[in-house]
Amino acid sequence: MIVRPYNVTAIERKSRRTVRLKWNSHHMINMEPIFYVIEAQWILPQSDINQYELVSKWGFVKEEVSHTKAIIRNIQRDNRWYKFRVAAVTRHGHSLFSITTKPFRLTNQSHTLSTIIDPPRNFSIKGYQLNSNTMNITLIWQKPDFPVHGYQISWKSENDQSSLVNSIDISSSLSSLEFTIPFLSIDNSYLFKIRSIIISEGNHIQMSLPIIIHFNSEEEFFPIKNLHISKPYFINGFIKTNISWTKNTDSRIKQYDIYWSENQCYSEIFSCCYRRDAVTIQNYFQLYDLRFNCTYLVNINAIGSKRKKSFQFFFNVSSCELTDVYGTIRPPCHTDRKTIDIFSSLPPLDLIVRRNGSGFNLFWQNIHSTVNNVFYRLHIEKLPHHVEIVSVEFPHTITNYFIPYSKDENDQYLNVTLSLIDRMSIRQQQSILINDKKEEYFYSQYNISSSSEIIHCRYFLVFIWLTSIMIIK
Repeated sequence: MIVRPYNVTAIERKSRRTVRLKWNSHHMINMEPIFYVIEAQWILPQSDINQYELVSKWGFVKEEVSHTKAIIRNIQRDNRWYKFRVAAVTRHGHSLFSITTKPFRLTNQSHTLSTIIDPPRNFSIKGYQLNSNTMNITLIWQKPDFPVHGYQISWKSENDQSSLVNSIDISSSLSSLEFTIPFLSIDNSYLFKIRSIIISEGNHIQMSLPIIIHFNSEEEFFPIKNLHISKPYFINGFIKTNISWTKNTDSRIKQYDIYWSENQCYSEIFSCCYRRDAVTIQNYFQLYDLRFNCTYLVNINAIGSKRKKSFQFFFNVSSCELTDVYGTIRPPCHTDRKTIDIFSSLPPLDLIVRRNGSGFNLFWQNIHSTVNNVFYRLHIEKLPHHVEIVSVEFPHTITNYFIPYSKDENDQYLNVTLSLIDRMSIRQQQSILINDKKEEYFYSQYNISSSSEIIHCRYFLVFIWLTSIMIIK
């Protein structure tokens, strides 16, 4: 029987932040050990960031040849207690493990915790989404082996050396460990870093070493750049819009698969369940079979590109009254010429947004209308979830409105729509998409051309008149 080692002791080497392990071994003729195997186990006591005591499994630490001593490195200074044990291995077999050492931990707490706190694991890019000429990048990671209070994420453009480093602290209590950074330039490469955060006594913040990933837009190979979408229009009985992007010279791209579907519809229009699919080899396409008062999701996938994910974006089709008409076929709402002339002479709304620390100020032009019974309707919702936060009506003499709004909201946009209403018909309308994270606004303005309600009323009067004639006869 091979006798196991004994008198195993652990001594801290403060100058090198390591542990010196020593033991004794019985000397037996023809039974000298070839080497020793060292294993360790750690215990992390209960604290404010872990509710229970954590105990690791015994694991291999080191193999030592002949000597009855060893230097153990990579000892953590995060209040972990260590135990060690040693077994002897000979050509005839191996001994049992020695009696474990007394629990041991490093005592010097003066060193920075960058070498102590475990960084997050599997930090990577989950995906990205195109917004015109910008992109949203979603980062994802997993918890480190030991509990932490939170994480710090920072990012910086590698193309612009004068750009500032952006950073944000995130609580570890998030149910989903991911974070989306909006409105990054698709023409830049970025450096992303993440650190674990521990808040020690005295609210002193200590962080791990960073985990770094690079995002190179050229390497990621965006096959679609400078995406442009025209204002939807009505032509010969159909609603259409045109999309285009910069032509790509990569010969690997064989075609573009496109589909679009209704995301949400307004007024009395209900969203439909179908989608339209198409294929093109060009860098442009005409979307068709659209409907008034609906928001559409468009997906473009470059077949042959090494980039696996497709591009997605949204666009709106306005009401019948606000849509440009071409061709000989007219929609029902474009027949009231008198109403068209009255409201087409009004100046545009000129909706303007100004942001301060507590919200947004909206300003627009006083129309000085000679038309009676007109008023404004202001509608504000959060996108992409279409959560209504404001819906209010006020006289046409009002020319400003303040929106108290926190910058900490998770939604990407605010959709602000100001409408000029006359007898329940929209005469003028302007919409702005506001990015609540940065100073970016996307405008769309339309002037009214007609009123569908007036048409319906006239049809009803004609019906009554014809009915009366038939009764008299």
